[in-house]
Amino acid sequence: MELKLLAASLAVALAVSFAASAQPVPELEFDVVSVKANKNPALQVRNENRVGLLRLQNYALSAIIVIAYGIDLQRLAGAPSWVADHFDIDAAVEEDRSMTPQHARERNLLRLRALLRTRFQLEVHRETRTIPSYLLVIGRSGPKLKLSEAGGESAVRGGHTGHLKFRSEGIDVLVNLLWSHLERPVFDQTALQGEYDFDLDFDTERNEPASSSSSSAAGTVPTIFAAVQEQLGLKLEAKKVPVDLLVVDHVERPSAN
Repeated sequence: MELKLLAASLAVALAVSFAASAQPVPELEFDVVSVKANKNPALQVRNENRVGLLRLQNYALSAIIVIAYGIDLQRLAGAPSWVADHFDIDAAVEEDRSMTPQHARERNLLRLRALLRTRFQLEVHRETRTIPSYLLVIGRSGPKLKLSEAGGESAVRGGHTGHLKFRSEGIDVLVNLLWSHLERPVFDQTALQGEYDFDLDFDTERNEPASSSSSSAAGTVPTIFAAVQEQLGLKLEAKKVPVDLLVVDHVERPSAN
């Protein structure tokens, strides 16, 4: 009799648990949202993500999408050219003030996804495609990178001029720059750990790969391929690689506030 009662109790408990798990989880959304086109390119890009508040000023829609989904810009595929247009987003919500900053930021990014769906009619899916890419490997003569001194301040100076100074930076920062400049995925295969100081000078107008035997002529600015080989002792090898992408199926210009 006791076993039957126990079995019946377990059955009820499982049924209740299943019913609870079957209930849809409420989607996180902001209470107040303002979305405005930003047509002043001189304005500084700013962002603020904290408990109960998210502000993105002068951000391209493409950048807003990758922020919401936590991906690299180069992993965004299928988007129309107008996603380069810039917008200002101000969004607020009543939130538990005792929440940790990290948890609050994560919840705001989930709300940002909902905002993109409702205001921009954004529809996306994830997909793996085998596409032309580059592997960053160690060159034949070995790396020419200098390990940073402990406690050094990390920085990349020089912008997009092609004359860059890296201080106390990991290889991942170099990979991101190469990925952005070459507009093709770049993956680190060097296994180099730690932070380094190095300079990189290259011609931003030329992207042809360097041959294995040639080097830059004296007095000329090398391509980024030749610069990586000659100045860093590394090498970019072309290869088709499976890449996880976020594919835009549909997006519209934002609805009115």
